[in-house]
Amino acid sequence: MSVFSQEFKVQSVEKALSRRPEQSLKQIAVTLGVGYSTLQKMDSVS
Repeated sequence: MSVFSQEFKVQSVEKALSRRPEQSLKQIAVTLGVGYSTLQKMDSVS
């Protein structure tokens, strides 16, 4: 199990929320090197 810093989580959620319309959340997750469900969880906690 990976442990991400709070800073990484915040930056990841900001990137996900500011993505272009043609970018999927899955594409952002791949770019960040995290799983899709992990990014979803980060987003739901913020």
